[in-house]
Amino acid sequence: GRLSRLYMGWRKELIKGLAHAEAVIDFGDDEVLDDDEDDGSMDADDGGMSIWGTIPPRMTSLRLSMERHLSDASRGELLRDGLRVAIVGRPNAGKSSLLNLLAGRDAPIVSS
Repeated sequence: GRLSRLYMGWRKELIKGLAHAEAVIDFGDDEVLDDDEDDGSMDADDGGMSIWGTIPPRMTSLRLSMERHLSDASRGELLRDGLRVAIVGRPNAGKSSLLNLLAGRDAPIVSS
């Protein structure tokens, strides 16, 4: 739903920033890197900072957006505190496989 779209947008911005940072590391400041939101900030007279383009303000905006979202008690609670889930069933019924599928990774399982 709405939260999924918000989180996917954050993920997309983070990936763009990471890709740009990796390109700067790989190619240095000798290359002009394409920025998909070029705002004309790629001037040669900017003290050598043009290689980063719009990435720093975009990352700052993203961080502020995340902080605002997490500071809202009702919306950030699940992200801050996590979920408690009970998956019950017979032995070898696929409970751990279901949990791993839902988590998208191998998740630790605690039984008591």
